[in-house]
Amino acid sequence: MTDNSDTLFDIDTDFHKDLELTSFQPESSLVETYQSPSDKLNKPLNDEVNGEASLLNALMNTLNSILGAGLIAIPMSFSYVGLMGVAVILPFTVLIMDFTMRLIVKNLKISQSKTYQQSVEYTMGNVGKFIILFGNGMFAVGGCISFLIIIGDTLPHVLVALMPKFATFLKSRSFTILFCGWFVCFPLALHRDIGKLGGFSLIACVSMGFIVLSVIIKGPFLNTDYRADGMNLTFKQYGFNFKKLVKGMSIINFAMICHHNTAMIFQSLKNKANFNRLIHLSTIISGLVIFIIGIAGFLTFQGKVSSNILNNFPEDDILINISRALFAFNMITTYPLEVFVLREVIRDLINFNKSEVIELTDTQHFGITFAISLMATFTATQVDNLGSVLELVGSYAGSLMAFILPPLVNILLNPERSNKENIKYYIVIGLGAFLIIYSTYELFV
Repeated sequence: MTDNSDTLFDIDTDFHKDLELTSFQPESSLVETYQSPSDKLNKPLNDEVNGEASLLNALMNTLNSILGAGLIAIPMSFSYVGLMGVAVILPFTVLIMDFTMRLIVKNLKISQSKTYQQSVEYTMGNVGKFIILFGNGMFAVGGCISFLIIIGDTLPHVLVALMPKFATFLKSRSFTILFCGWFVCFPLALHRDIGKLGGFSLIACVSMGFIVLSVIIKGPFLNTDYRADGMNLTFKQYGFNFKKLVKGMSIINFAMICHHNTAMIFQSLKNKANFNRLIHLSTIISGLVIFIIGIAGFLTFQGKVSSNILNNFPEDDILINISRALFAFNMITTYPLEVFVLREVIRDLINFNKSEVIELTDTQHFGITFAISLMATFTATQVDNLGSVLELVGSYAGSLMAFILPPLVNILLNPERSNKENIKYYIVIGLGAFLIIYSTYELFV
């Protein structure tokens, strides 16, 4: 069979043979019994788990997985890399994400695995198991913290607008984070079954669209106390800012990654031949949404742009406050899913050398959930820069999950392939390694 699936944006590939990855179990007992916690994240809507999702429904789920907390930090990333930098980096990132997401499913086919996590562990053994747990865990930690930061940034404006008499009390960012973190998010996170929390794809997609439109509509009509007065971009903002290139690219990476859900989305499709088309559509649409909100926010606020674009608007703006309320609701309902992922990562690390899944006791379940919530709420009250969290998570976990592991696993699964044939895989791996190394350098220097 001719395999044309390696080329970027190839439509006619061997994915169109209606792959069924449910009839074979890898010989490794670790792979056979291991189920990653992130396999349960963002479950498809309604009855789609058993392969009943239409292309449209699967597209909605994929867009919901991609366009999340990172979206409101995109204007800041554009200010980092410059307009010419955006013209190069954004299309390149879309291509890489498209390529590696499709590569994950190709790896599933070769290794006869069911999930991204299984394919890594099948190929790399316990080393792969640790790496994938580390990647999932770091992404979940970043998600928990960033969601609470967003809640603290957005919800006080809404509460003050609704109850102005208590403005002095309600506008406290730390109070909002602690109250929502412990009295709303923590009880939700204690649930062992998160199935009921996974059905918010439609609400999330609609609210994200509303947020983007509100930024585009309201931004240009603000007075100059909030927005930039004319076009006053620096040379680096017009051009290509190499010094902050990695920072900007890391935020874009965080905003576009949904690789931990790719296999599940593939399995949910009723017609597996639509998978390539689904990935092309979802990455292109996501890239366009990122470009629109990035350009609109960056050009409107320029040097005043915040790491949370909604913070650039007045506290009493009704349309923006609706966006803030919707976004805070999305974060509150998504936060328990990240806690669930992190809790099961910790569970699997505790039982690392055991092939079977050992469920946490009630005491362990409560204790780990409490510790996660304590870590997340404390960090969120101390860190008010959303961009710095997204940069760190995007450069480490994002680069690992999206740039390094998919091509590395594919190389290991195809030992007969020559180095020349592997060049493009090496390039993607090298780019991911560069992002991690440079981010580490910036962190300590």
